[in-house]
Order: sequence, then C-alpha cells, then structure tokens
Amino acid sequence: MAFAKRAGVIRNKRGKKKELSPQDAATMIQITFRAYLICRSQAPRALRDLAVAKTKLKEIRAYFNNFNYRRRVAQDAAKRQNSVYELGGQPANTMLSLICKNKRGDGKSLQTD
Repeated sequence: MAFAKRAGVIRNKRGKKKELSPQDAATMIQITFRAYLICRSQAPRALRDLAVAKTKLKEIRAYFNNFNYRRRVAQDAAKRQNSVYELGGQPANTMLSLICKNKRGDGKSLQTD
C-alpha cells in the first residue's frame, strides 16, 4: 500500500501489464537510472556551488576590509603629517634628511636654518 501512490504503480494498475521487449526494458532502466543519478547529484552540486559562493564572498570581504584598512592608515598618516605642520615642527622627510646629514659627520646638530 505504501507504494500505491507512486505514479508508475498507478499507471500499471490501470491496464494490463505491458510486456516490454529487451531493448525497451533496457531503455526504461537507463532512463530511470539517469533520473536517479541526476537527483542524487543535485545535493552535492548545490553544496559545491555554495562553497564556491562562500569563498568568493570571503575574497570580496577581504578586499573590502583591506581597502578600508589602507584608507584608514593613509588617513592616519595624513593626520600625523598635518599635526606635525600644525605644531610648527619639521615634516618627517626634512627631519630624516637632517638626521642622515648629522650621521655623515657634518658636525651640525639637528637645528634648521
């Protein structure tokens, strides 16, 4: 009774059982088996597609976070540079050049002109 609801069982009960030739039987078995394989492979295919989508999402998120991080670092560097100018000090490049000159043995201190 549990199988009575299946379409194939109902179709066979309506009329006489059809006697299939060996070729027709082989064709029917192949069609049924291919349908079974398609149904069986749909879940793994969907999982594989989901894994690919998650990987792409992670890549996009990493690119976005990296962009935000680089932008924040650039803004912080610009703020530091501006604060050096606002305090009346020398910019970092000038300070670095003065330090390098002093290491060469010019004998000058780190005073500016």
